[in-house]
Amino acid sequence: MNNVKISVEEMDGFLKPEKGWERHISGYEYVYDYHLRQFPVVVKVMSSIATGTGKNKGSDEIRVLAVVKAGMDRKAKIKHGLLKARNVCLDNNWKVNLRTVTCEVIEQAKKIYFKTQRQGK
Repeated sequence: MNNVKISVEEMDGFLKPEKGWERHISGYEYVYDYHLRQFPVVVKVMSSIATGTGKNKGSDEIRVLAVVKAGMDRKAKIKHGLLKARNVCLDNNWKVNLRTVTCEVIEQAKKIYFKTQRQGK
């Protein structure tokens, strides 16, 4: 399995603003945020493609995770993590892999958030 190099333009073309994704830089990474409409939850796609700061020299790294915000406002502060980061396999099918992991994280985040709200946590 060969890791592929992914450009910022490719990521921007895949995680499109018109689909609800917002890009910003945090530290040495590009971070793409997707705010769920029903819950104060943000799914984050974090990528070292910005500066090539992956763990292995010459490799990119993409992780997907979910956090809970203090409210529904897009600028609300993050209260706590909801799902640990999942790595995306960066082979020639990286777009399929990223879509699969992102969809799984969104579904898991909804279930966990709903369950914790019902339990009053």
